[in-house]
Amino acid sequence: MPIVAVGDKSYELSEVLASDRLDALFSDAWTGSRVWNASIFLSKQLLRLYDERQFITTAQQSVIELGSGWYAHTPISLCINPIYGVDSWRNLARSIRDLGSSTTVRWVCYLSYEERGDNAALADFHACSRDYLTHELVLQEGKIHFVQVGGRRMVAANKIVVCDNGTGCGFAAENFPRHVFPSLVGRPILRAEEAINRDVILKDVMCGDEAAYVRSNLQISYPVENGIVKNWDDMEKLWDYTFHERLQVNPKEMRILLTEPPLNPKANREKLVEMMFEKYGFEGTHISIQAMLTLYAQGLRTGVVIDSGDGVSHVVPVYEGFVPQHLIRRLDVAGRHITQYLIKLLLLRGYAFNRTADFETVRQIKERHCYTALDPVVERRLALETTVLEETYELPDGRVIKLGRERFEAAEALFQPHLIGVEGPGLSDMLFEMCQKADIDLRTEFYKNIVLSGGSSMYPGLPSRLEKDIKDRYCAEVLKGDKARLSKFRLRINDPPRRKHLVFLGGSVLANFMKDVDEFWISKKEYDEQGVRCIDKLK
Repeated sequence: MPIVAVGDKSYELSEVLASDRLDALFSDAWTGSRVWNASIFLSKQLLRLYDERQFITTAQQSVIELGSGWYAHTPISLCINPIYGVDSWRNLARSIRDLGSSTTVRWVCYLSYEERGDNAALADFHACSRDYLTHELVLQEGKIHFVQVGGRRMVAANKIVVCDNGTGCGFAAENFPRHVFPSLVGRPILRAEEAINRDVILKDVMCGDEAAYVRSNLQISYPVENGIVKNWDDMEKLWDYTFHERLQVNPKEMRILLTEPPLNPKANREKLVEMMFEKYGFEGTHISIQAMLTLYAQGLRTGVVIDSGDGVSHVVPVYEGFVPQHLIRRLDVAGRHITQYLIKLLLLRGYAFNRTADFETVRQIKERHCYTALDPVVERRLALETTVLEETYELPDGRVIKLGRERFEAAEALFQPHLIGVEGPGLSDMLFEMCQKADIDLRTEFYKNIVLSGGSSMYPGLPSRLEKDIKDRYCAEVLKGDKARLSKFRLRINDPPRRKHLVFLGGSVLANFMKDVDEFWISKKEYDEQGVRCIDKLK
């Protein structure tokens, strides 16, 4: 069974294993003091995981490098080194999944010394490949991830499920969600079988990324609208898909931490608890507000969370773990709406896109090319007078389209909701107004601890735009135009690289920390005795 060494510095592991134990596999192996030092380091760490006999046995197997290029002796993948971007990471994840069905491969080793490349893409890689992770060794010098591809790992019965529909599902104490998929449900439309690839089987109900892949042949519904569950039947289908098909767990042997948006109706909380106990039979349940989990992931108990996901955006203040309900702000503009707006902009440019069939393609265009303008007036002038903003994108059918001002106009809807017909203030205005309406003693803390969260906060330039808008309004309305005093204004916007999965990470940390605290969880026994009134325990 060959070993597959993947990713940054994978050639160094290959050299370690090949130098003494194996035939030299790499004709282009790079030599030098840096590699020698790395080889010594990796040898020591491998020996910490295996005793010498196991290490020799391991080293007697073939070594395949996957990631730094394409070699004649390893025609497994065309993906380049994953540090070069999102597509490489996703190709790598697909390769690992393909290898997982093979009986000829034993290990995949992902190696990395330093924080390099696209952190969001790295998170996607972990999300796609998490099922196979068997060992992680974190050291001061770097990290080694050992990923077994010989079959799925059995989930321990005492694990705690963490489920945040939208940012991922997985288990407590894990740094990345096992799976990330959109919260949508699809049903085949009439005569769909005539228009679909024969390799794809349409089921009566399809969920998550399965549905997204063939959405042009499905009638799509969103169980969650503007952050609130509206269709419980479809939500049940989505949970079935999450627990049984993706996580493959037995709920009756586990506890679950669920997330909820701010201002979630009490009736929804009651229905949520009822479903977890009546339908799935979990041993225990806890429900946490997403904004609080975001702060926990950052090690904070006080701050302001700007959470923008697929269906809704919120500005939520938290003070010492308490959420002042009257200060919460909500904006019904998020990822889904921006994608729809981008389709409209591309139609106006003269390209033919179907709002349903091409939704996934346009979403990918948005994620690759869209950004937030620091000053939209300047960007519009640039787009009008130059071609500096133009980018190209090749569609699945081979057509190549050009994007110019559409790149920033789409995300501008977050700051000017009227562009898509939504009344009310944008993100910057909501943030400023919320902070100014807070108690005067809290304003400084809120301004210093603003945290971005959610997939729609990932646009390049968004943190800078928020900072500029807030400072402009603060100078104009609070300082009355006195720019000399603006230097004393303390504003800090935290934009962690993993903010796309920040809610899940906070839930993972909290669930693991509170796993032995009975008062934290609603037990099945408490539900049987009190019914849905047991949610009062969560206050």
